[in-house]
Order: sequence, then C-alpha cells, then structure tokens
Amino acid sequence: MRYPLALELKSSRGIEASVFAMHGIAALALFLGHQAGAWLLQSAFGVAVCGAVLLGSGWHALHGERGKHGLKIHLLGDGGITVGRGSQADHHFRVAGQAVDFGWVAWLRLESVAPSGSPAGGMRLMLVPANLAPGQWRLFRLWLKHRAAVGVLSP
Repeated sequence: MRYPLALELKSSRGIEASVFAMHGIAALALFLGHQAGAWLLQSAFGVAVCGAVLLGSGWHALHGERGKHGLKIHLLGDGGITVGRGSQADHHFRVAGQAVDFGWVAWLRLESVAPSGSPAGGMRLMLVPANLAPGQWRLFRLWLKHRAAVGVLSP
C-alpha cells in the first residue's frame, strides 16, 4: 500500500436513518410514557424544553454526519492524517490514544499536530463503511491498525 492514501468521505444514509429513528423513539417515550418525565411535562414550558432538547440533539447528530460529505482525508505512512475540504488548507492530526474499531464502525479522536506556540485543536470522527468508497474501508482499517497505532506508541 502506498502512502499518502487519499480518501473522500460521504455521509451515510444508514446513520442518518438511525438518528431519526432513535430521536423519534425518544420523543415517543418521553411524550407518551406514563411515568417517564411526567413531572417535567406538567407545563407547556417543560414540553417546550424537552422538544427543544430533542430537536437540538437530532440536528447536531445529522449535521455531524452530513458534514462528512466532501471531506478529504489523507492517511500518511507515519500514522498521521490530514483533513481538508475542497480548496481549504489541510489540517494535520494524529490519532490520540486508542482508536476503537469494531469492524463495522471506527471511532477516532484526533489531536492537532500544531507548531509549538499555536493552540492545539482536535476532532472526533466516527466512520462506517458507507462513509468510504467501495474497497477503501479495508485499506482504512489496515492503516489504523498498522500505521496509526505505531504513530501513537512512538514518541
């Protein structure tokens, strides 16, 4: 495998559907449940607050998934990763700590490789095979296991 390996992400319809389903189930349980949150739902204010929290949470989750569309990542041979979109400059990251890979989903916490004196930032990324083009999921998992893990362990 040759590095850097360029991957273009896309949003996953399955993740979007599960976000809708889970927030719909939560709304039904909250608003139609007999005991669940009955004390909070006694007033219009309580109903408005619960509705706003559910809508905000759903919007945040959908926005995060749809934000992956068009995101370009480059997997580097030294375990680093660059993330950029279109003509924006790429930001350089390293996998912070251990990534979680269940085979069907991977969670990464990335920390910025910023020059000394500049603020270090980071990002979190959840990827499923539907976020990548066919055949790229296997390459991503190989990089994660053999390159990113080595980058985390070495100074």
